[in-house]
Amino acid sequence: IGPISVVAPVYDSSWPYLIILAFIGLPIGLWSYVVWRDFERLRGMCESMNAPEDMDLGPGIHSVLLPITDTLTAMQERIKRLLDSQKELTSSVSHEFRTPLARLKFAIAMLEDKTQDIKAQHYLSDMQMDIHELESLVSEMLEYARLDTQQPSLQLAPCDIVALIKANIEKVSFDTPIKLTTTLPSQFIYVCDSHFMSRVLQNLISNALKHATQTVHISLTANAEKLFLVIEDDGSGIADAERERVFKPFTRLDKSRDKKTGGFGLGLAIVNKIISWHKGQCKIEDSPLGGVKFIIVLNN
Repeated sequence: IGPISVVAPVYDSSWPYLIILAFIGLPIGLWSYVVWRDFERLRGMCESMNAPEDMDLGPGIHSVLLPITDTLTAMQERIKRLLDSQKELTSSVSHEFRTPLARLKFAIAMLEDKTQDIKAQHYLSDMQMDIHELESLVSEMLEYARLDTQQPSLQLAPCDIVALIKANIEKVSFDTPIKLTTTLPSQFIYVCDSHFMSRVLQNLISNALKHATQTVHISLTANAEKLFLVIEDDGSGIADAERERVFKPFTRLDKSRDKKTGGFGLGLAIVNKIISWHKGQCKIEDSPLGGVKFIIVLNN
């Protein structure tokens, strides 16, 4: 046909271009907003995997993410059932342990009164210690299962952290040869749940006393934004590769598997859970004393 010359129209203003841009951009923007909104809801749903009672997407999603939403909803329901079954099993087994343990404890006590043989009494004493260890394990499992079921309603109130530290030091260090020193202000008022915070202090101080050789030091400092609670000892310390793992339930390091220093691997897991409820962090560093330094960081 031959060359066709096309002359582009020339506009004296930018309004035609803005109209064309709005005509194309508004539908794209609206569609992008719907997809972004649904992505945010999916992200929130995935973050709530640790809290089954909050697993809810709300009204149905109608964007291109609908197939993914259906799959995630089914997966959430399965995870919720598995978590509920696991928690129910832990609680039920722990409760069922108590009855035979009580019977064994009573029977051994009766045998101790009637047995005169020194060797037999030694064996019975060891059995009593084993039963006491099992009772402690059951109590720890019940406590962790209760805390792991759901986040309780924290009773937040102004509390003197310094007084709480001193009270827990007296509670757990009355019969220990370990020297316990402190660097504390005269008073520090902090808004927290004093019952759960007392459990944190008790677990951390007891853990430090078990693994210390001679000295445990506790300090409390704060700035305008953060509160730092430090508990350190002169024990053997914790390897860098193990520091994240010790906050997981039932984690016990090889060096703490004897009855003298070993626990059940739940104390630090309880500490980490309570501190997370208070929007804080648990850190582990090397201590200048030669052992480990536990640092609790809370928003001031």
